[in-house]
Amino acid sequence: MITQLEKDTILTQYAGFIQQTIDFKALVATNGLPVTSHLPTLETAFKSQIFQKLLAVDKGLKMRFELLKTDEARVKLIDAHVDIDGYEDVATMRNVLLVLEQQYNRISLGVMHGRLFNLVPFDVFTDHYKMDLEALVSGFVFDWTGKEDVLEYVQGLAPALEQLRTVFRAVHSTSVTLADTLRTVAMYFTDESNTGPIEVKESAVMTNLVRLLDQHDARHLVAATTK
Repeated sequence: MITQLEKDTILTQYAGFIQQTIDFKALVATNGLPVTSHLPTLETAFKSQIFQKLLAVDKGLKMRFELLKTDEARVKLIDAHVDIDGYEDVATMRNVLLVLEQQYNRISLGVMHGRLFNLVPFDVFTDHYKMDLEALVSGFVFDWTGKEDVLEYVQGLAPALEQLRTVFRAVHSTSVTLADTLRTVAMYFTDESNTGPIEVKESAVMTNLVRLLDQHDARHLVAATTK
């Protein structure tokens, strides 16, 4: 799963791809074709439209077509009378689909999930999601409905943790991580029974934290966090 911010970043990063899908959908819509990456389907639909125009002016051909019993026979008749290789829109669809699939295969949902095509194949993206990248990616966003209180609680801890990390980076190292911060702050409290109240270990604060703050001229950081 991803956050809303990560989703927005993905959509911004692949804005060019999204525009190309919009252009492709406009192209197939103009030709009355379905949104799909299956070229035979697109080509057959394109041929059928041209063939329908032929039937409108050739009554003999129309009669032959209507007498055919199977779809296979009808497709053969269409293929015998319609050649679409010279149509610019057909060539464009073929080329654009190739490019779109190549670009789709590069879309990443981040380190945790990797490439999108490993989760949702290109044909599913085109045929099911109708090339709507936002709709597809939205399905991976965390749904906090009914759980907002938990998220807000954890978010509320962030400012205090950032302040602690700032202090410990000043007196220990600029590379101190959040995990380092939590391990370090534990030494200034005592909870021997693991059931009673958590109390300040004054000896550790006096002999360690005060000394380090003074040594690094960082007492102002503590003052800032207590205001």
